[in-house]
Amino acid sequence: MSHPLDRVQLMRYYEEVLAQSARNYGFTQDKKWEQRYRTIEPESDKLLKESIKTCSKEDLEFFELMDKTNQEMVEMEYRSIELVNSGKANDVISLLESEE
Repeated sequence: MSHPLDRVQLMRYYEEVLAQSARNYGFTQDKKWEQRYRTIEPESDKLLKESIKTCSKEDLEFFELMDKTNQEMVEMEYRSIELVNSGKANDVISLLESEE
């Protein structure tokens, strides 16, 4: 996968899978969603880091901003997973739908 647009499309797919997995875990407390999240998240991060290393100078600012935003989302999604794991699933949707 060498074209930046291909990478961006795959990153968008990963973001959607991660967001839905975190959300579904909050709704269902079914461990398969947590496992799916924990499996996909490192792949998503790896793709983003590789994109930063190999992109053109013109694309660097975009991918760095995407990385910063992604890190913030992942942190919030991991917090939501921990809420479920500590018996506070009712708080997950409020967190994921917050302005934060």
